[in-house]
Amino acid sequence: DPLFAGMNSMLAYYANSYIAEPADDSDVIAWTQYGSERFPAAVRRDNVWGVQFHPEKSGSAGLQLIRNFLARVHA
Repeated sequence: DPLFAGMNSMLAYYANSYIAEPADDSDVIAWTQYGSERFPAAVRRDNVWGVQFHPEKSGSAGLQLIRNFLARVHA
């Protein structure tokens, strides 16, 4: 997915105690795992993206994700 272009991996900052479950797993573009719980980290349907983490607090990878998002919005 173009949201993760130029990124080999990402350590993401999470600060939530809930998990949003997608109605359709085909909308999930990234998964994560905490303990034995696997859940969506990012979703996309058409031109709408959503993440369950804080890219602004996720270091250089998070900043790259924001740059990728802005590049797609301005394209």
